[in-house]
Amino acid sequence: ADEEAGGRMGVGWLVENRPQALRTKYTLSEGGGFVFRRKRGYYCVVNTAEKGVFPFKLRFRGVQGHGSMPPIRGNALEEAAKAVRELKRRKPPVVVTEEARETLEALAGGLVSLFLSVPVLADLIIRWLASRDESSARVLNALVRDTVTPTMASAGVKINVTPPSCEVSFDCRMLPGRGRRDLEEYIASTLKGIDYELEFLFEEPSTRSPWDTPLRTAIEAVLTRRLGRVALKRMLSPWATDLRYLRRSFNSIAYGFFPLMAEDLGELMRMAHGVNERISIRNLEWAARVTYEVVRELHDLELARRS
Repeated sequence: ADEEAGGRMGVGWLVENRPQALRTKYTLSEGGGFVFRRKRGYYCVVNTAEKGVFPFKLRFRGVQGHGSMPPIRGNALEEAAKAVRELKRRKPPVVVTEEARETLEALAGGLVSLFLSVPVLADLIIRWLASRDESSARVLNALVRDTVTPTMASAGVKINVTPPSCEVSFDCRMLPGRGRRDLEEYIASTLKGIDYELEFLFEEPSTRSPWDTPLRTAIEAVLTRRLGRVALKRMLSPWATDLRYLRRSFNSIAYGFFPLMAEDLGELMRMAHGVNERISIRNLEWAARVTYEVVRELHDLELARRS
């Protein structure tokens, strides 16, 4: 409940008010576990890290007056448009984390992963890929940099009145190790010469879980029994899930692992929050069975370790 609105009234509330209901050593949830086939066998990417969430608003002031006599300077809408254009033009720097490198190796191979670690080459590759496969380009871009995405705008009181203000809302996702100060510096350097007011809606720093764990061993064992050769890779999640609350509050080893067979990972990503978002009944059944087997495998591993 409430996960799509930040989770503060859902899992966030439970963590603060009913911690005994959620405190656990291991956690499995959504946001990863995608299985896809390559020439050398199967790959599975498991969400072990998530980007931080720092949504914010920018406000621009203008001169209210009759639209037939526009201000020479001070049109709030024009200032907002300039700001959005500059933030689009001057993207945040490329930074390839350990988790992102493994995700890229699974998705595109080691050579592409190496090229993407070079900032100039990364942008060339992403632009080239966007002309051929928009969905994959979106994924790659989100894995290697902070993203600052305008999603809503509000201005004006009447069609023949210049607006006194304009407000633009941004969905912002920050790489592990980066936070509010980095974002403030990026905005300030990008919007030099533009007057604006900055308001953060909330701040959710990135989270990580360790990888060399019994939970990873259990996942690998179950997938190997079912599929044969499987390369398990860490995944940096561009999106946020409720896992962050359990990582942060209980130091839970929390993985995004809802195993889906993804013949076309780009198509799967494109459907996220898109039109007709769905999974097949076969995939749902397979995911439920594999998840059950992973929990049983982990249970057996923990019993063996304690005996």
